[in-house]
Amino acid sequence: MVHPFGFIRETVDPLSRRVRPRQAVCLWLACVKRTMENLRWTMDEHQELESYRPPSPVSGFLQIILGVVFLLLVMVGLIAGWHTFLQAAPILVQVLVILVAIAAPAAIIGKGAKSVFLDVQHMRAAHLRVRMEAERLQAMQDARWRENQRAEAEADRLRAEAERIRAEAEHMRIVVPFDDQGNAALRNPSTWQVIQLHGNMREYPALNSLTFHQSSSGMKVTEEKAPALDQRASQPSQAWLLGQLPENALTISPGVQAATGKLVRVSIVDVPHFKILGSTGFGKSCLAAALLEQATCLNRPQVFRLALLDLEHKTSRLFEDLPHIAQVSVGKRLVQLVATNADEVVEHLGYLKKELDRRASLTEQELCREPIVFMYVEELLSLQYEVVDPRQLKVMLADVTVLSVRGRKYGMFLLACMQTDYSTDEMKIAQKMFRFRAAAAIDQTAARAAGFINTELIKQNFQQGLPGQFVIEYPSFSEIVLAPIYDVKHLVAQKTSVSHGFTAISADETSPGLTLLKPSRNSSETTLKTDEAALQARFQEVRHFQSMGWGKVAIIEKVWKVKAGATQGYKSACLDYDHIMARLDQEEREASDAGSSVWNPQNSDQSS
Repeated sequence: MVHPFGFIRETVDPLSRRVRPRQAVCLWLACVKRTMENLRWTMDEHQELESYRPPSPVSGFLQIILGVVFLLLVMVGLIAGWHTFLQAAPILVQVLVILVAIAAPAAIIGKGAKSVFLDVQHMRAAHLRVRMEAERLQAMQDARWRENQRAEAEADRLRAEAERIRAEAEHMRIVVPFDDQGNAALRNPSTWQVIQLHGNMREYPALNSLTFHQSSSGMKVTEEKAPALDQRASQPSQAWLLGQLPENALTISPGVQAATGKLVRVSIVDVPHFKILGSTGFGKSCLAAALLEQATCLNRPQVFRLALLDLEHKTSRLFEDLPHIAQVSVGKRLVQLVATNADEVVEHLGYLKKELDRRASLTEQELCREPIVFMYVEELLSLQYEVVDPRQLKVMLADVTVLSVRGRKYGMFLLACMQTDYSTDEMKIAQKMFRFRAAAAIDQTAARAAGFINTELIKQNFQQGLPGQFVIEYPSFSEIVLAPIYDVKHLVAQKTSVSHGFTAISADETSPGLTLLKPSRNSSETTLKTDEAALQARFQEVRHFQSMGWGKVAIIEKVWKVKAGATQGYKSACLDYDHIMARLDQEEREASDAGSSVWNPQNSDQSS
């Protein structure tokens, strides 16, 4: 018959009513198992979780009772079947020995495997923690770098704003209104002479008809009848342009408008590529050199880099020793981008193309940290005839096209000088990329071929034919501009100690019978003259910046181009600055002494 728990019940002896011990043990084990299964709480996958209930001691007491019952049953079974147990004892011992012999090595192996597993997991966790820490530190470093960049940009903006306010204050200080039509006389604060006229630009009163009378109550301007002068603006000085431009803003100035004298500011980044056209002697290289000097003087090497590709090796001499010169890694070499002949220009254009490819692989954040590269190319059109190898010529033209088309996106900009320009199949794409165009006295046909639009200004400028006067076009601007006064030949000759130009030499100067001076004496005299000229130029610049209210450190950094610190160059610049300031103080004392003996403000007031 079947047991209620699912087991087959054995037939019992009706006389003794006894059950075999083995059957009793199996019966109680099955009963306990079924009872535990009935007491176990189960939950299907669709049942919702109940709220937390604290554990009850009932289940613990129940387990204790069941354990005691199970122990009693085992003891009863052993007592009832002790004889059978003794007979099976040898077999049990053998099985136990075998189990121990197998279990001991298995336990050792398992423990070793567990230790290895835990060590591997620990190493992985440690490596993961190191990577997470490195990423956290990198994120903190990037955030700090962005914060520094924002702070530096804000500081540059504040400096530019302060410079603008200082320039406006200086302009307001030296501009004196003198009539009811809005005209104003710009006077020199040291000489009290009118040097420029702003306003409605009427011909009368003329500049030379103005006289000044200063008193304790103010300054009066009177007018004397004299013939009218031309009110056309004059070429500005390079020092004046440098004082009007902000630092580290990548902004340059080709000069002032010829009609109004208004300063022209151009952003290197906004106007991607520059092209200057003009015949020899009309100031093409002078304008290019002035732009390069402005860019290198006003921008740090961390912001602005310069590549000089000058096959004539003349204008580039002025800048090849600056720390702004760009460098590229070619294998294990570090090459400075200064090319002095056609073959080197072709080679360095290839280096610049590879630099563009390198920048193209950078992220936006990494690209923002790179300085811009300003590529100065002298006689770009002549390179097409200087390069003999057709394959090199093809590669060079392709590099120029790629640099002009993709350069702006990666911070690389061109400044090309040439005597004329025309569209060819190889250069027609690159020609359209030059948005800044400057022309010095070229005819209308050449201007149209070079991409100029305002033919009326081209015609007017060509008819006047004045050196240093350019027609400049870029988006939203088209005017005749007067370039700054900048003598490249003189500066190159001063740097190389070689006279420029072609001069006739008389027989008396180099007669074969005359005994020449020793070379050491000639070189020393030339050096002295050069030092005197440089000192005089610095004296004028220091006086100019001193009148604008600049401090000692700012003037030294601007004039001597050295940073403040404990370097020998800065110490030498400080000594020169002190000598110049002593000379300025002496001149001011002499001028005040002379003025006190000749001019008396009280007498002037009484006479007026």
